[in-house]
Amino acid sequence: MAAGLIDGYLHLYRYDTDSTVVSVKFVPIKESCRAVRFIDDGQRIVTASADCSILAIDVETGASVVRLENAHEDAVSTLITVTERDNNRFRG
Repeated sequence: MAAGLIDGYLHLYRYDTDSTVVSVKFVPIKESCRAVRFIDDGQRIVTASADCSILAIDVETGASVVRLENAHEDAVSTLITVTERDNNRFRG
């Protein structure tokens, strides 16, 4: 599970079978994190920010994979990923 916070922090939570919660914190962006989405079967996470950027992060290492500065002229508040085609319809 992931939570993007108003202070730019990104919290990742992993629950294992014995109900132990493992939490990882990142500070990937300077302004509020407005949207979060897992991609690549959960290996990466994408964030959208009030600073108009979109950032992809490796979940295991916390390393930035791709950063799109000025991805939009306004703050980015929503992420939709198109992952594959299925019967001529896109699934996101």
